[in-house]
Amino acid sequence: MGVPVKATCSECLTTHYANLEFGQENITCPACKHSMKNLPEGELNELDVATKKQRTNGIVSLVCFAIAAFGMLEWAFTMKKDDVTVWMAMTIVFFLVALVFGVLGSTKRFIVEF
Repeated sequence: MGVPVKATCSECLTTHYANLEFGQENITCPACKHSMKNLPEGELNELDVATKKQRTNGIVSLVCFAIAAFGMLEWAFTMKKDDVTVWMAMTIVFFLVALVFGVLGSTKRFIVEF
């Protein structure tokens, strides 16, 4: 499993999406066949760890959003008027947590220029 990055060629300025593998020696442009030595193992490992964290943050965000949406629907259809504040507070907290983790999961995109 490689590290997904956006790669831009310095020769023809073509941008394409590539998976940088750990054992791969060169990065090659599919349009003009310009190639460059692949990133060092340490940098690839850092990119891999960062993308895994982003993926985890995205999953946590989706789960929190689903819980909040379920809570909103549950409140709308079955709650009594005296339970409104606690239920709505919980739903709003889950929406905010989903927002925070969604932003954390989508802040960085890696672009490799070669």
